[in-house]
Amino acid sequence: MGPDFGIITVPMRLLTYNCCALPVLSGDIKTRLELLGSKIVELDPDVVVLQEVFLPRHFKLLQAALRDWRHSFSGIRPWRSFAGGLAVFSRFPLDEPRFDRFQHQGPLLRYSALARISRKGMVSAVVRPPSAPPFRLVATHPVADYRIWRSGEAGPDAKGSRSTAEYIWKRLALARGDPYPEIQARQLAELTRQVLASGLDLPLVLAGDLNLVPSSRLLREFLGSTGLRDCMEGSLEPSMVSGKYYRLPCHAAPGKRIDYILVRDGSTERFTLLTARYVLDQPARIGGGRYATLSDHFGVCVELVLSSRSRGAGSPTR
Repeated sequence: MGPDFGIITVPMRLLTYNCCALPVLSGDIKTRLELLGSKIVELDPDVVVLQEVFLPRHFKLLQAALRDWRHSFSGIRPWRSFAGGLAVFSRFPLDEPRFDRFQHQGPLLRYSALARISRKGMVSAVVRPPSAPPFRLVATHPVADYRIWRSGEAGPDAKGSRSTAEYIWKRLALARGDPYPEIQARQLAELTRQVLASGLDLPLVLAGDLNLVPSSRLLREFLGSTGLRDCMEGSLEPSMVSGKYYRLPCHAAPGKRIDYILVRDGSTERFTLLTARYVLDQPARIGGGRYATLSDHFGVCVELVLSSRSRGAGSPTR
């Protein structure tokens, strides 16, 4: 027989969302973030993990909108405007939150310039719900693979571009080869070490835009090495819109599933998944009469409970 687990009666709701608050590249940021704040209040998650919140004023805007989420953290510091774009808002206390920068950031010039300036990395903390056991939280957003001229939607030239100028831009950006698969592998290796070093005593939640599709070898190896499991396992529905979203034509949304909430059991607790779904996927009026989703990404929202092993039971099965 398996171990005897007692169910914690209060479910926890977690949300991850890439805000697409990219200075220069995306527009209507203030309007979209204000609308996002009101939508998050409606969704009422207990823990919110956001990506691409790059500027201090945008973090403060969200803090003002999410006053009931009194525990918040970002890697942003007064002397460093950019810090990975990661932000966490929680109803529950966050113990010793910290931001760790990835050692490998990618080339300064070419597509990853903004990613490098933003200092990609991971935020980690211990979350302490009042009516459930504590769990570790890791929020992250590794670099993307920018081979979009090869894998993008074919345009008039059938080469993944909608114009000759766009095709030339993409070719020049990758003229000296494609460094991004190697950078992705290095950042996932750092993320793996971080998760493994955290230990197995507490349950762990990892949330964010991983820039990897479910069939990716890197993602499969990461899940196998860390023991994390995908809350939306088996879903092939994209977590991104398709087509143009950014101001510049060379940055199109790919229409792929790359946003995740992953969980791993602890030594005496395990997660039970109740629901997992996309949210923030409906168009809204975001400026100038334009209707669009609040980001090029959809949100992933899951509802979980923690099961605590009863005193005297054997070790949890894996």
